[in-house]
Formats: sequence, C-alpha cells, structure tokens
Amino acid sequence: MKNSSRLSASFRDPNGFIFKRDGILYRQINQSYASEYSMLMESGLYARLIKAGLLIPHEEANVSPAEPAQAFKVIQPEYLRFISYPYEWPFGLLKEAALTTLSIQKRALKAGMILKDASAYNIQFVRGKAALIDTLSFDLYHEGEPWVAYRQFCQHFLAPLALMAHTDIRLNQLLRVYIDGVPLDLASRLMPLRSRLNFGLLTHLHLHARLQKQSTNSTDQRKTNTGKMTKQSMLGLIENLFQVSGSELSLCYHPQDLRMEARFEFDCRSFFRRKSEIIDDVPLGNVGRFVFFCLSFHFHSEAWPRLVSISPWQAPNHFCRFWPTFSRNSGGCKSCFRF
Repeated sequence: MKNSSRLSASFRDPNGFIFKRDGILYRQINQSYASEYSMLMESGLYARLIKAGLLIPHEEANVSPAEPAQAFKVIQPEYLRFISYPYEWPFGLLKEAALTTLSIQKRALKAGMILKDASAYNIQFVRGKAALIDTLSFDLYHEGEPWVAYRQFCQHFLAPLALMAHTDIRLNQLLRVYIDGVPLDLASRLMPLRSRLNFGLLTHLHLHARLQKQSTNSTDQRKTNTGKMTKQSMLGLIENLFQVSGSELSLCYHPQDLRMEARFEFDCRSFFRRKSEIIDDVPLGNVGRFVFFCLSFHFHSEAWPRLVSISPWQAPNHFCRFWPTFSRNSGGCKSCFRF
C-alpha cells in the first residue's frame, strides 16, 4: 500500500506486525489473533495493566491495514522515543524487568490468559517504570497446560541475574551475544558451586539446564513435556520465581570514593542551558546522578537505562536512592540490594 512500510523487526510474530505510514507507527493484528485480542480487551486485563503502568497503551486506529486479506484490527501504540536493550541495563533494572514480567503473568493468569513470550526485549522503561510493549504477547490459558514461556524467562532474566550476582556483574553482556537468552547449560557451568545450595537456583537453573540437555540429546522422538500443571501449581511457580529473582538475588555493593559533587553541579548547570528535551548523550562521570536529577524534575530522559549501564557497580546505589523520586510506585524500588 502507498506510503506504508512493514518493519522487518516484526517478522517473527505470525499474529501481527508493525508498519509505518506517513511517519506514524501502527500495528496490524491478524485474524489469527482475533480471539486472544478480544479476550484481552473484554476481560478487563488490558485496563488493569494500563492502570498499573505495566503495559503501554494503544488506540484502535481507523486506518486501512497494510495487508487487508489477513487483518483483524489496526492499533496505534504509544510512541516510545527511546529504546534500550537488556544488555545495557544494570542489575537493578534487569531485576525490575523480571519482576514486572512475573507480575504481568500472574495478573494474566487470573484473567484467563497467559504470557506466551517472556523476552526481556519486550520490556522497556517508560516514565521511570518497566512496562510490556508487546500487546500480542498474551494467549488464552487452558487448564493443565504448563507455562510455555518458562524457559525463556529463565534464559532472559534468571540466568543473567544469577550470573551478575554470583559470578561477575559484567556477564549481562552475554545477552548481547545470545539474543534468545543465555543458554542455561552455559549459565550453569559459569555459576559457582555454592549456588547449588540455593534451592531456587538449583531447580530453575541447574536442574533445568540438565533436563533441557537430556531432552535435546534424547533419541526418543516422543514428546517429553506430557505433564499437566494446574493453575494453582502455576501460581506457585510464579511466586517461587518472584522469590528467587527478587529477594534471593542481590548485589554486594562496595562503596567507592564519590568525588563527583563539583562535576554533578557543573552538569546540572549545563543542562539548564540546553534546549533539548531528551537527554541521551551525557557522560556518566557523576555515576548516574545527573540522569536521576533530570528525571526528578520531570524532564524526558528515556535514555537513562543506557546511561547508568556505563558504570554498573555504581549505578545500583543511585537507582535505589532516587527511584522513589520519579517512580509511580509508592513503595519505591522493588529491587533489593545489600549495601
């Protein structure tokens, strides 16, 4: 269609795709996703997620679809001016994204739906809070079916978080190489032996990796995943992942000499002389304080996850300290650190 261009980033989703028309981004929802989308909207799940700030909002657009033959609806999602990536996030932000994904899964399950994708690339930080950006990540829940995105969650969130907490904080860079998530067998080999004393890491990481490897090497062509999982069991799984990803994984922060007060003041003064509304090129000599300063004054700085990733050891301290200033969560930061 004239003035329409389908974006190549949507090639993996058979239920819809992003296209641009006259400079505006739209998303076509195909007929194959009609029942799931209707359930999302009519069950009240969409409204509850929007109210909680866990999903980016959209409007149903009155425009012609890019591919009318298979189209169901066309929506216009909220436009994000800056996109960051999981391998750019420090420990605290990756943990926040993990807990957000689990929270969405729990809410979806109670509404008769389930997350079919648990990719870290489906999460962005919008107005200082982690939110799901993929409206088509939901599927209908059928009693007895296991969580299809369980392995993906472990590879995208649990494995890198465990490696950062127990081995080396720089290992989040593995997400740059493995865009489908850190392989569990690799994560298991890189983890110290003492991590096997943690029941959550033992079951969700080490034993999970072993079972996955056995399944891959098995010559039996029959399906290995024939077990049933009740809704109550799945809720128990989510709660356990909440505990492992939340309170059981934290960083031991070693305070360093912060000699940046003068630089911080200089950067703030320089900022007020700028006309730009988006902060995306500020050097992080002040270990992230300037970015949080801008957010506390309600300036647009969607680039802050990328900026704080430059100094991964120092960013968590300021992340926790300044998070309640601009987060819509009255309880402040969910991430737990030991200082």
